[in-house]
Amino acid sequence: MAALAVTAVTSSGTAADVPAFRVRFGGSHHAQSLHRALDGAHERLGRPECARLFTDFTDEKGRPLQERLDLLGLSGQEFLRYIGFYEGYGHRRCGQSQVLAFTQPGSLAVRVCPQVARQDGVTVELVLIHELLHSLGLGENPPSSAEITRQVTKRCGGRADATVLSATR
Repeated sequence: MAALAVTAVTSSGTAADVPAFRVRFGGSHHAQSLHRALDGAHERLGRPECARLFTDFTDEKGRPLQERLDLLGLSGQEFLRYIGFYEGYGHRRCGQSQVLAFTQPGSLAVRVCPQVARQDGVTVELVLIHELLHSLGLGENPPSSAEITRQVTKRCGGRADATVLSATR
């Protein structure tokens, strides 16, 4: 279903026609901070070493995530612009202090928890890349959330506290 949604969008125009990032909650300071972190994540995804994440991980059928990007005709940077980022306030998952964001494999909707505002920008950028991997179809357990974040940190630079992670499902 998610592939169909992206395909429908891409078939109607070029990557240049894609709006900035799809942050779907008010003009709050939280949303502005998220836009800055998305800019940083976008820049990181443009680095060849960071883009290797898409061959490091596979979807539930064992296919590299890069294969999905290739089918869609998108780079990881472009795919980031198709994900909708929604306020997670009030969701049960956000009640867990270690959860900063969550989604389901293949979903183009990522919920961002209020506690993300207490994190440094680099950590938020890496969490957003982590969630992008899930949006491309990466499941969890295995690999664990901590393993995913370690690989994102290794490939994309910066530091991320392995105990402050995003979650799936």
